[in-house]
Parts: sequence; structure tokens; C-alpha cells
Amino acid sequence: MFCKECGKKMPEDSKFCPECGTNNSTKKTVKKETKKVTKELTKEQIIEGDTKVFKIVSYIGILWILGLFCGSKNDSKVRFHVGQGIILTIACVAAGIVAGIINLIIVATCVEASFFGITTGVNTLGKVLLTIVNLAYYGACIFYIVTGIVHAAKDKEEKLPLIGNLAFYK
Repeated sequence: MFCKECGKKMPEDSKFCPECGTNNSTKKTVKKETKKVTKELTKEQIIEGDTKVFKIVSYIGILWILGLFCGSKNDSKVRFHVGQGIILTIACVAAGIVAGIINLIIVATCVEASFFGITTGVNTLGKVLLTIVNLAYYGACIFYIVTGIVHAAKDKEEKLPLIGNLAFYK
């Protein structure tokens, strides 16, 4: 008898090959046959996968422009999320301008001292106010971005809180 793995001669009554250790039992082993399962995607499934990407990126900065020009322009769900993304971008830019003006006012009014025309910095109250304004701005923008992405990923057409009704692209 020969080993089925390494081909070396082995004793007839031996279960294992003394050379490589392979089990050479004469009992029949049943091998499970595995079927290759291929999933054929329909055209609708492929398009749905593509449109989901356009829906999600609509909430990231100005990437809504991809859905506007490259995405399925005739898909009402893509158009909805692009519209929400446009209004979100406008709202974040406007809020950034307002936050910047507030920051300038805080810095101008909370300067600690000036020696020979050189300012030494912003006092503690000013620093706290600057932190609050910036956290509110960035927190609100991140909240809206995440909310929009979650709605798009779940394939929901829910408007963004407070600003969603202002969307003009539908």
C-alpha cells in the first residue's frame, strides 16, 4: 500500500503514513460537494446599488454635484437627496459665515490687554465663548450630515430637521 499524500510505501495494516502522517484509512469518505452559487444581478439591482452611492454622497460637502450630473437624474430618490444635500451645503456655509462674524465680535470685545500696540490674546471668557460657538457650528453640521447619510443608506426620503423644507431641487 502507498500513501495517497506523499506516495511512500507503508505497511498494509497502517492507518497513518509513517513518513508524512497522513490518514490513509481504507474506509470510504464522503465528500460534500459544494455548489457554486452565482447570483445574477438584474439591471434594476445594479442601478439601485449605483443610486445608493449617489444618495449617500449627496450629504458630504458639495459631492451632491455627482448625483446632480452623473447620477440617475430621473430617479426621484436621488433627486430628493441631492436637493437635501444642496440645502445642507448652503445652510452650513451660511452658518459658517455667521459663526465667523460672531468669532470676530468675541475676539474684538474680549482682548485682554495691549502693550505698545501688541495684543496679548483673548481673555478666558472670550476663549469659552469661541469654543461654544465653534462647537455649536461644527456639531450642527456633523449632525445634519450624519442624519442625511443615515436616511440615504436606509433608502428613506425624510427631510432634514428644520432645513429640509427649504430644499428647492426635487
